[in-house]
Amino acid sequence: MKHCIVVTTINAPTISLERVAKGAAKNSWSLIVAGDTKTPAEPYAVRDDIDFIGYDDQSESGYALAKVVRERSYTRKMFGYLKAIESGASYIVETDDDNWPKPDFFVDRDKMFGVVPGLEEFCSIPTYKGTGWLNIYRYFAPASNIWPRGFPLSLIGKPFPVESEGLKSNNALILQGLADGAPDVDAVHRFVYPGVEFLFDRCRPLQLEVGSWCPFNSQNTSWRKEAFFLLYLPATCSFRMTDIYRGYIAQRIVQEMGKSIVFHDATVHQDRNEHSIIRDFKDEVMNYCDDGDLISGLEKLDLSGLSKANMLRRCYELAISEGYCDPDENIILEAWIEDCSKLGVL
Repeated sequence: MKHCIVVTTINAPTISLERVAKGAAKNSWSLIVAGDTKTPAEPYAVRDDIDFIGYDDQSESGYALAKVVRERSYTRKMFGYLKAIESGASYIVETDDDNWPKPDFFVDRDKMFGVVPGLEEFCSIPTYKGTGWLNIYRYFAPASNIWPRGFPLSLIGKPFPVESEGLKSNNALILQGLADGAPDVDAVHRFVYPGVEFLFDRCRPLQLEVGSWCPFNSQNTSWRKEAFFLLYLPATCSFRMTDIYRGYIAQRIVQEMGKSIVFHDATVHQDRNEHSIIRDFKDEVMNYCDDGDLISGLEKLDLSGLSKANMLRRCYELAISEGYCDPDENIILEAWIEDCSKLGVL
């Protein structure tokens, strides 16, 4: 199966997930759902359009991760990644159970990554390099005061630069799509602008190369096989930061590999599951206080000549030493590295 969608949930199939399943079947994509201790298995057991990996399945999978990943954690999504890799996926497309797909969500990723001609806007795109932090949401919504979760609060007023490096060929290993409806903003934004239904402008995709940074999440994200090892979700930080820290580290390593990340317009619409905004705020406090320091540290790391596994190790050594993750993160990371090595992506 060339395209594999991966979702994790504690819920029975939601309306949004039903739409994902319908679109996946229509386009001959596979859909893997990774459960947790709270996820009801019965509604999935009768489905032939969803490959469900329940908690017991994960425990008996034989993956090294099965011995170390915590219960009731978003990081159980990693079992879905491993299942997709094991099934021979060329692309992993991840989303959440409260995002319903628009038609463009199912565009062949060969075209979107520029592997084959056929989608001109993804083959020659505006590219930014060495510009520091860029609020990509300002590119797709220039008239709105909006910023992505994980963006430094001290820089939310920074204007988006008009001039880019010019049009360059798509060199991406990762595609980050936006989400209309309730996009992935932080708790501060939701306190200041409560209950706003948001629609991004349709703009050309935008590419970030070395020295340009923007947070990306796990809401609508596509990964090429060469980047599968970067799917690792840190388990010892807060729930609201696991995909953000992963994104910081993935960008650093992708840049070291001479590749890029591409952001594109919304191909999903989020009908957000119930959240406590104050709980989200508490989970995000460390990032507000960090204000870009982790990226500064990652930029200073010398990763030259290291293997993919050792680049991961070096980045998480920094995250642990600076208190973003606990020392136990090393144990879980090593299990991931072992599983990825056995599956041939490291």
